[in-house]
Amino acid sequence: MNISVLLSVNALEDLVNRRYDTVIYDGKAQNPDGGITHVTVTKNDQIRIFTEKQSLVTLAPVHIKVNIRRGTPGIFDLIRDFSNLEKTHFDISVRLVTAISVLPGWKLETHSRATFEWDKKPSAGPLNLIQIAEFVKPQLEKELQALAQNIDTYISHEINFAGIMENAWREITRPAPLPLPFRAMVQTQLVKDDIQLNPIAFKGKWILFPIEPTFSISLKNNFPAHSPLPLPGLEISDNPLKQKDFPFLANISWEVLNQMLDEKEITVWQGKEIKISAPEFFGFEDKIGVKASFVGNGNRWKGKFELLAECYFDEEKAQISFQKVFFRFTHASFVFRSFASLFRKKIEKTILSALKEYSFQQIRILAHTVAETLSNIQPAPGIELQADIAKLTIQTVQTEAAGILLSGSVAGELKVSITRLDDEHITPDGKT
Repeated sequence: MNISVLLSVNALEDLVNRRYDTVIYDGKAQNPDGGITHVTVTKNDQIRIFTEKQSLVTLAPVHIKVNIRRGTPGIFDLIRDFSNLEKTHFDISVRLVTAISVLPGWKLETHSRATFEWDKKPSAGPLNLIQIAEFVKPQLEKELQALAQNIDTYISHEINFAGIMENAWREITRPAPLPLPFRAMVQTQLVKDDIQLNPIAFKGKWILFPIEPTFSISLKNNFPAHSPLPLPGLEISDNPLKQKDFPFLANISWEVLNQMLDEKEITVWQGKEIKISAPEFFGFEDKIGVKASFVGNGNRWKGKFELLAECYFDEEKAQISFQKVFFRFTHASFVFRSFASLFRKKIEKTILSALKEYSFQQIRILAHTVAETLSNIQPAPGIELQADIAKLTIQTVQTEAAGILLSGSVAGELKVSITRLDDEHITPDGKT
């Protein structure tokens, strides 16, 4: 299965708005003349974050206060009326374009570039007649880039992406019981020590981290005592993720097939039925066999039969098929024996069709049950899992001591959605 980690843009937007409640930036810088420029940036409205092409875009409507203290007195400093030339405020719209990457240690890293547009160009002096936009712009660009770095630092160092993934991985790999009638546990197992992260994509309100599928799902009656598995290392790849089919092996036990056939009713002639009882499926070399008793037509028809057939997978029809079928009545009442040749083909066809359909249905139900079981896992608040089976194909069928062994391929996706970023996901030191 593929793994896709999805980070909600809405969750990130909510996080940034909570972090920068009023003051977004407050910084000072030295001017070329030795003086100091003090810039304070406050929010005018909610910060909006959305995806655009292959980037994350942040729009922040802000109010700027600029206080310039000169290092060398100028002629305007001697005139009181012009003193507000050094103090001004104005509104602008700041746009941050952010590239996101993940480092091998599952550390989230962002690089933002800030641009802005004047809502109204600032002015100063008596009657605000002096246009100072070009004077303020260079320093403002410098300070806004510092703001972008500030937000990058916050996202990179305080969102504990590794901790979030550790929680999810621990629960994904924990054995989980399947619901009845399946008496089995499901567990995700890593195929190799590292998993591969493919290029990050931006889709609507989600940041998508596609992971190359390198794990398998095992079904067993019992798993040994489970110890939490460490989060695997991460390989970074520039190749886009490709949907892959992965092999599966599934066993349908003879006991399950016996239950399927027990008390099954078969219409054999003119609406008259026989009921199967006490079936016993078995394997013999590459053949599947069944012995069973039957009764019908008001107990006037009674007997036993034996069926043996080679089973194989018909690629042209994409289904389990049977050949070289051997069928015989080992015991039958006199009345029934008279019609045995008429009933034989009907019984044979019904049983093999049921066996064929039931086997495929069991695998399909099992696959979707596994997906549902994985989807019900809740790693932590704000983290959701959803497993989907896109395609299921059976390729070979054979018999063994325990039952029918089916092999084939399956394609699917396991989504790990980060829908909320709370305090438990954010720590100053980046630790869980």
